Amino acid sequence: MERSRVKRRGAVVVLVAILLVALLAMVSFCVDFGYMVRVNAELQNAADAAALAGACELMSPQIGGIIDSSGQANAKIAAACSEAQRIALLNSAGSVNLSLLSNDAVVGYMANPTDQQQTLTPWSSGDPMPNMIQVLMRRDNTANTPVDLFFARVLGINTWSCTARATAAFQQVSNVTGFKSSSANAKLLPIAIDVNYWNSFVTTGLSPDGTVSDSYSASLPTSTNSAPHNVTAAGDGIPEFNNVYPHNNSPGNFGLVGIGPPSSATPTFQTWIDNGASPTDLSFFGSNGLQATPSQPAIVNGGPGLKSDLVSNLAGVVGQPRIVPLFSSFSDNGSNTEYTIVGFAGITIVSATGSGSSIQVIVQPIAVTDLTATTGNGSGSSFVYSSTPIGLTR
Repeated sequence: MERSRVKRRGAVVVLVAILLVALLAMVSFCVDFGYMVRVNAELQNAADAAALAGACELMSPQIGGIIDSSGQANAKIAAACSEAQRIALLNSAGSVNLSLLSNDAVVGYMANPTDQQQTLTPWSSGDPMPNMIQVLMRRDNTANTPVDLFFARVLGINTWSCTARATAAFQQVSNVTGFKSSSANAKLLPIAIDVNYWNSFVTTGLSPDGTVSDSYSASLPTSTNSAPHNVTAAGDGIPEFNNVYPHNNSPGNFGLVGIGPPSSATPTFQTWIDNGASPTDLSFFGSNGLQATPSQPAIVNGGPGLKSDLVSNLAGVVGQPRIVPLFSSFSDNGSNTEYTIVGFAGITIVSATGSGSSIQVIVQPIAVTDLTATTGNGSGSSFVYSSTPIGLTR
């Protein structure tokens, strides 16, 4: 006898319906979570880039004695915030071009930029020169709109808000002791400046003639603002060092020095002005190159004095980051002069004009990075770095 088959009503539809909700929730979580991670990473990259760009604007040297009256700090802060905002606009997160709110860029000073326990506060009068910038990039209701989600809408979650913070700092202390190279040229100029005049200038802003001069604006050259276009005839709050020439305390009225084997030939000095010191030039001073600190100075030969036909070469490097030796004393005169070099300073020439006795060379301090520079204790250098002095700190 054949057993009759009993038809059962399937419950699988109910089971699928129940599981479908969980499945959609998982899909929304996986897809939207992945998208959120990507947007957050893009937002962090934008914050990092904006902070680093802003910190670059803080690299202009601190010249003491005239911080408030010259507006150096305020000029730095404005430039740092403006550059951070400009770079932010070049970035996007989740296909949205990013705007950095002015209130979300904080510029200030911290003695120890790596201290994670301290909070960066806005710079105020009396503080040392600002050396840090912190930016907060947003995708929320305050700026750039929240991030639109996809499958999460099924669960009633339409958007997601996120922020990314980055802080970058400029290290103001230079520990460069000299220059050694096996391949690249050092950015040295064959011009030496009296260290006492230079230290007085850094402390007070006064040039050797006893005046404060701020007639030029100079910034580090970039791909969109190359030398000499990075120098303009307008003050920028950073004084110039005038009277580089004539300099009556130097033999021949000018501190022309050899940055390689001794020479009195004009073409040699033209090459040094145009190109700096070559590895061969540096090797003349020994296996460690040219090393000079206050405790262990270097003796270098002087040049014959500034000739009119060198002025065009000096004018040709206007706006380029260069480095000048600092001397504490000299002996003899003319081509027999020897200078005692005790350190180095980062500068850029902002003007080189005239001829004969009317030659005028004016420089402005600037932060110079030279990969041939060596570092150590007892440095007598200012505004010279062996590697970029800017980095993310938090």
